[in-house]
Amino acid sequence: MGDVALELVKLSFYALALMYTHVLVSRWYCNLSKVEGSNSSCTYQRSSPAIVEGKRPPSSWPSKGRIELQNLMIKYRSNAPLVLKGITCTFKEGTRVVVGRTRSGKTTL
Repeated sequence: MGDVALELVKLSFYALALMYTHVLVSRWYCNLSKVEGSNSSCTYQRSSPAIVEGKRPPSSWPSKGRIELQNLMIKYRSNAPLVLKGITCTFKEGTRVVVGRTRSGKTTL
């Protein structure tokens, strides 16, 4: 009976070591992915120039900063559900706006 218990304890330690190794390898791989992602963003080439001469707005633009939305509806893909539904509002010039929780559509708005 003692031999069986000892073997079960050994097996438990091996399983624990295997799980710990898996966690370490997963973390290493995630960190490697972050490095690759940041590296690719550093070498990004613009597809068009940032400023196109002859297409610039007048120097007095914008004369007002008012934004009016009427029944705004947005979805991220044509076959996806609406993420913003029927929003009607006015943002007056000089107004600061913070809206909603994480993933509530602030950036989309």
